[in-house]
Amino acid sequence: MAYKISDATKAKLNTCCKICEATEFGTHLQNLGADLDLGSTNLSEKFVATELTALGKMCEANKAIATKFNLLVDKLLDVTKADIPTFTAAEVDNINHSCFAFSGIGTVLNGIIAKINANEIGAEITVDIAVVVGGATATASTTEAGTLAWSSSDAEVATIVEATGAITAIAAGTTNITYLSSTGMTNTKAVTVAAE
Repeated sequence: MAYKISDATKAKLNTCCKICEATEFGTHLQNLGADLDLGSTNLSEKFVATELTALGKMCEANKAIATKFNLLVDKLLDVTKADIPTFTAAEVDNINHSCFAFSGIGTVLNGIIAKINANEIGAEITVDIAVVVGGATATASTTEAGTLAWSSSDAEVATIVEATGAITAIAAGTTNITYLSSTGMTNTKAVTVAAE
C-alpha cells in the first residue's frame, strides 16, 4: 500500500483548509505518507496549536484528523508510546463526508495508523561520545538491519543527519533520537546535550 496522497489531493486539501487557517493540511498529510513509503520521518510536520484551534472553529472532523495526525508523529518519535486507536467506522464515515475536498481521508488515516502501530521495537541505540555544544560530532548507531532514517524530536537541542546518524549539538537540553528502518523496526533514545 502506498501512503502518499497525490499532488492533486494535496492541493485540494490545502485550498479547502485555507479558510480555517490550516493551509498546509494537504502538505502535512502527503509528507507523512511519503515518509512512511520511504521508511523515514519528517518531524516538522505537526499541526501547531493555532491550526488546531482554527480547524475546530470551522470543522470538528478536520480538527479530529489533525489531532490524530499529531499523535502519529509523536508515535514515530517515540515507539514506546501506546498504540493509536483507529477511527471507528462511524467516525470514518463522518470524516469522509465532512471533508469534501478528500472524501477518503478517514480511510487513508486509518491505514497510516495501522502502519505506524505495526512498527516493532528494534535494536537499542548507542551514541559514541558525549554530546556537547561546540564539541566533536557524535554519532548514533544501532545493530538493526535495513536502511535507517534518523530523526531528533527537538531540533533546537540537537539535529541529526537522517542518513548517517551524525548528531550536532545546538543547545543544552534533552532530545529523543529515533530511527525507523526500512523493515519497519524502530527505537528511541533520550540524548542529553551538555553546555559548552
